[in-house]
Amino acid sequence: MGRMVEFIKAQTIGAGTTHRSSAMHWDRGILNVSQDYLAIDVDVNVNVGAGIEAVTLSLEGSPNGTTWYPLALLDMSAPALARVPLTVTTAGDITASTAATQLFIAGASGVIPSAGFTLGTTGLDASDPLLMVMNVLINTVSIFAVQPALDQAAADGSTTFVAGAGVTVGVVDPLANIVAAGDIITYSFALTRNGAPAPDDEMADRFAAVELAYNTAQLGEFVFSKTFAVDTVGQAVRFLGWRPYVRAVVVNSGANPAVVTALGYAR
Repeated sequence: MGRMVEFIKAQTIGAGTTHRSSAMHWDRGILNVSQDYLAIDVDVNVNVGAGIEAVTLSLEGSPNGTTWYPLALLDMSAPALARVPLTVTTAGDITASTAATQLFIAGASGVIPSAGFTLGTTGLDASDPLLMVMNVLINTVSIFAVQPALDQAAADGSTTFVAGAGVTVGVVDPLANIVAAGDIITYSFALTRNGAPAPDDEMADRFAAVELAYNTAQLGEFVFSKTFAVDTVGQAVRFLGWRPYVRAVVVNSGANPAVVTALGYAR
């Protein structure tokens, strides 16, 4: 479900410079390329040359190889992230918006990798728009760069996790989906509907899901980089990967060149 890649191989990083590796496109296997996360283990070798210098390694992820975001660094001693599906079912016709409603209080630090909904009946209104849009917030901040939505052009039973006619697939903002212990997760739905006259067929039977992935050991908040101050051989670090494109970033803030090798393996 993954493969070994060489982000950086015996690369000399000049003093006071930053080096970015080529973008790697991971074989994601059965994982959801647009939404899911995976662990990326990086085996690091650093020769900092004379004296103690500072070489910092981080990883960046991208949905398209163009726009890049930092990936979170995880403690290797932590257990696997626990995945908690938070679900809400609304049976029958839906004729009004749903105001912000508390769904969960996070018990540990983590992330919300995905959220969306499905409608058993997507409705029909021959003369007016009929549209439902979902939002999920951590405290008061939306997790979405693009909110998931279904309109009447979508087939009955459509889900916002799969692209199609009348479907807007939600896009989670990786800088806005990080959860700390005690954060309140809420959801809401905005319904665009003209009640006079009423739609020919109402939207109905909604199932919403918010996935929370968190570290049960609560081994600290997420950080985004690892600093090496002395020669290092074969130290493993783990990053929480986002999206199919990944690249390594090395910053040498010292006064001497550093030789760096970083091998990555996607779990």
